[in-house]
Amino acid sequence: MLSRSSPLRYLFVLSAGIVTLFALTGMLAFMLFVIAATVNAIVISSLISLAAVGGGLAIFFFCLTVIYIAMLFVAAFVTFTVTVSAIIAALFAAGWIGFIWMVWLAVSKCARIAKSYTRHAYAPANVSDESSTIVKEPVATSN
Repeated sequence: MLSRSSPLRYLFVLSAGIVTLFALTGMLAFMLFVIAATVNAIVISSLISLAAVGGGLAIFFFCLTVIYIAMLFVAAFVTFTVTVSAIIAALFAAGWIGFIWMVWLAVSKCARIAKSYTRHAYAPANVSDESSTIVKEPVATSN
């Protein structure tokens, strides 16, 4: 037997899934940069060791390595910033969607209650009721 769950549960699962997806995407992009940096550091260090005999070439590769590492830090910072801002934007949007949804549910519930009360308030009065305002004529008795 399946139980019916609240629509707010689906909203929570959807927003948590989006935030998790953004976080995992950012981590994947950062890991790709780290793997690329590792491979390139191995290649550059092997080229530097090959060029150890030439001082000028070693200085050139050293400067190239420093520039590469600086660009790697910039790319990691940009990836981190974009990931965090996307997560914050998703939480912000999910919060507003949830707030608007809660207001909609409250307004529809209040409208349903008001409709129910107005239906009872304007219902016709029962004529046979003792408290009705209909005046009964006295019955004439014959003597």
